[in-house]
Amino acid sequence: MLSRLTRDSSVDGASQALAAAIGWLPASVATGIGTETQRPLARVVVGEILTSATMILLVLPTIYLAAHQWLERRRPETEFN
Repeated sequence: MLSRLTRDSSVDGASQALAAAIGWLPASVATGIGTETQRPLARVVVGEILTSATMILLVLPTIYLAAHQWLERRRPETEFN
């Protein structure tokens, strides 16, 4: 059940990040008057959204898994009667 919830929330998070990045895309490629100040900000925002989504959805779970495996190896084995 927990893995299904995690998978569902990952899909939701990826969808939201992609939608936000797509929403900022027109501002990042605009060429009209006054866009010389909007374009750099929009590009930074799009990059930040995609970077944070990647970190949250891929890098963070990998770090958690590695830490969990490391802690499991350090835990002393106990014998139950």
